[in-house]
Amino acid sequence: MPLIVFSAPFLHVQAKAHASPSAYNGHGLHTTPCNSDERNGTQMGMKHQADDDSRGKRRIALIVTVVALAIAVCLAVTVWALSHRSAAHNASQQTSSQSAASNTANSSDSAAPSTSDSSKATSSQNDAQARADSIVGGMSLDDRAGQLVMAALQYGTDASSLQSVIEQQHVGNVILMGNWTSGVQGVASASNALQSYASQAGLPALLIATDQEGGMVQHLTGAGFATIPSAVEQGRMSVDQLRSSAASWAAPLKQSGVNVDLAPSVDTVTIDRASNAPIGALDRDFGLDAQGNAEHAVAFIEGMRDGGIGSAVKHYPGLVRCRVTLISPLMA
Repeated sequence: MPLIVFSAPFLHVQAKAHASPSAYNGHGLHTTPCNSDERNGTQMGMKHQADDDSRGKRRIALIVTVVALAIAVCLAVTVWALSHRSAAHNASQQTSSQSAASNTANSSDSAAPSTSDSSKATSSQNDAQARADSIVGGMSLDDRAGQLVMAALQYGTDASSLQSVIEQQHVGNVILMGNWTSGVQGVASASNALQSYASQAGLPALLIATDQEGGMVQHLTGAGFATIPSAVEQGRMSVDQLRSSAASWAAPLKQSGVNVDLAPSVDTVTIDRASNAPIGALDRDFGLDAQGNAEHAVAFIEGMRDGGIGSAVKHYPGLVRCRVTLISPLMA
């Protein structure tokens, strides 16, 4: 049977398989005092263990302290960052508010002189919209369809030829075609007759239009109508000069009862001009690049509007690449 030894500070306990019961105090145990070497060794072992325990406790305490300090630092940094961000945000909002207030004040100051004009323009637009809604709301489906149709009145044909289509079919638009040489008075006579048919039928006023581009495409001539230069020549004008000129060209149109000019041609010729029969060969475009054509078109439209005349830009994509004449310039 193996030997089991329990060490204590002052006792050495041995158990043996064949020991006499009388020798072991009747319990199989025999106690003897420890000798000096054993006692010293035991004391040294206990001291080393105590030292180790102490060092372990100090190490644990140090780790706990370091972790606690790190957590405290992190919390402090987080609080500082949040405070700093909040302060910066408040400062930014305050600056933005001050800037917005300043801009609003400046805008108000600068806009003050034109507030009245802006209000008048808005009021006028609202009135026109309300009137249009009222007119369309009172139309039948046939009436509305007729407003989408434009009938042609050729020069030399009496206006009465369109009386039935206006009064009975409710056609809402007329285009004056051909070379009208009767001047402003002759055109006005026809326009007044056409408008009377619409009025008698209880229809809105007609849109009466013509192609008055200038150059080779100018359907209305004679007394009171100025000779309009070709679009290429108009392209050589400054935009301010073109706007002013267009306003003067609009005046006789309005006097003659025409309210829409089917112009300008905002085409940009991309091939040899002479080979582009519908546009380039007739100088019907402004003769510039796309940007220049657009700028001059705007000037022309604004000038016409200044004179009380509406405009319609034209034509369609691809026409400036055609090398054949698709339609007569007098019908364009």
